[in-house]
Amino acid sequence: MALIVRTALSKTSKRLLLQGLVTISGCLAIIYVVTVCLNIQRYYAQAFGADMSAMGTFFGFWLIMGMGLFADALTLFQRRSFLLLLLGVAGNLVGMLFFASALAVCVYLLLTVLMFVYWMVYLAPHVPRYTQVKVFIVSLLFAAGVGGGLIYLYPKNPVVAKIEAALPVSDYWNMLLATKKIRTAAAMEIWQEHPWVGVGSDGFYHLAGLSVAAKDWALLKIDQACVYNDCLQFLCEYGVLGGGLLLAMVVTLMAPICYRARIAWQYGSNDENEGRIFLLRLSPIVVSGVLATGLCFLESWIASPFRSPGLLLAWTCVMAALPAFLPTLAHAGTRR
Repeated sequence: MALIVRTALSKTSKRLLLQGLVTISGCLAIIYVVTVCLNIQRYYAQAFGADMSAMGTFFGFWLIMGMGLFADALTLFQRRSFLLLLLGVAGNLVGMLFFASALAVCVYLLLTVLMFVYWMVYLAPHVPRYTQVKVFIVSLLFAAGVGGGLIYLYPKNPVVAKIEAALPVSDYWNMLLATKKIRTAAAMEIWQEHPWVGVGSDGFYHLAGLSVAAKDWALLKIDQACVYNDCLQFLCEYGVLGGGLLLAMVVTLMAPICYRARIAWQYGSNDENEGRIFLLRLSPIVVSGVLATGLCFLESWIASPFRSPGLLLAWTCVMAALPAFLPTLAHAGTRR
């Protein structure tokens, strides 16, 4: 899939693909949130559960990507660009609030605010002033609507429930560290018995009980299949050979991004971004893509987001598409 996205699709096709994926994600988020509000148990349990649902990370990932895609669409004066704001940003924001863990909600809300500031600064030379004002007002109205809806229309919402469960913060953090310690020790013990090829998919779920003392079993009941460290989980379940292949795939995806980012650093720009700082010379798709994929990678060290096939495919697709939005040496501007 990554090879097809990287080599077979043009830059315009990659842009349309990402826009389509973020829109579909926003639609799914809205549907799932409605089912939670209607008390349909399948998604209601995931929204109010104590486990670290990868669904929240999935919507948070596309929320950040949606913000970059919306800014890019505005600069290109694409028709129906505000549909990306409604579905790609608003829909995924609501989905993230409902399904992400308390810690992830705080992190993604902070990044959303930072990306909003980035919007205002980046768009200044690209769009008319009235468009900037429109984006600012619509964003504030939507934020007020979401906040008011959660407080007044659905006071017993998942956000409140998860924040209450995470208080006091010290107890929540100590519990997370304790369960990570138990899971890490169990995963290492399992891997040492099968170092080269691992124990296969979902092997940790089936074998962790043999490596955990009875007094520590309570710490493993929630998210029993997760190590809370995706790198260690891949090593445990696929061994050195499988983990090495996955690492090679990640390096292959990252190398063109790093190479072209270096070109962007060394060469100037021939458009409205000429003379701006490096971050503002890059396409907003690149900024949001690096931020979203980087955040998922960081989260994978304290949770298990990549156990979700949907998130893993989305992460791979974005990584494969990003180099198209960075300059190549043949098309770089005048060297500084």
